[in-house]
Amino acid sequence: MKKLFFLLLFIVIAFGGCYYVYSKINWSGLFGVKKITENVDEQLGDVFWKSYSAEMVEVKNSKIVDPIQQMVRDLCSENNIASSSINVHVVENKEINAFAMPGRHLVVHTGLIDFADHQEEIAGVIAHEIAHIESGHVVKKLGKEIGLSIL
Repeated sequence: MKKLFFLLLFIVIAFGGCYYVYSKINWSGLFGVKKITENVDEQLGDVFWKSYSAEMVEVKNSKIVDPIQQMVRDLCSENNIASSSINVHVVENKEINAFAMPGRHLVVHTGLIDFADHQEEIAGVIAHEIAHIESGHVVKKLGKEIGLSIL
């Protein structure tokens, strides 16, 4: 029984160590990908958005969408970001969530809007997602996941 325990412990440590090492590899540099072009990023975003929106209902009510878009414009203006480059989508979904997609798409669920007591709470979440968009985290994460999947 002791031998089995140590074997299992070794496997867990080996797997964790391999995962840690592989997660630290710069997959973009390894495969010679210098920088993903804006065009490819937009195309990926369009594909992701079409796939996601096929399962969701996008809200078109200006009483809901306009305040969210105004928040995006205000946050972008304060941080010298072109707000027109961010595609804002509000979708009917009870999950308390918002997220960024490739192609500068920002998706806000109605569950987040319903849950928030103050508009500042929503603005904080949106600011966080805009930071992901501006830092390129979405595409970096996607590249990392693809690299790990290949292995």
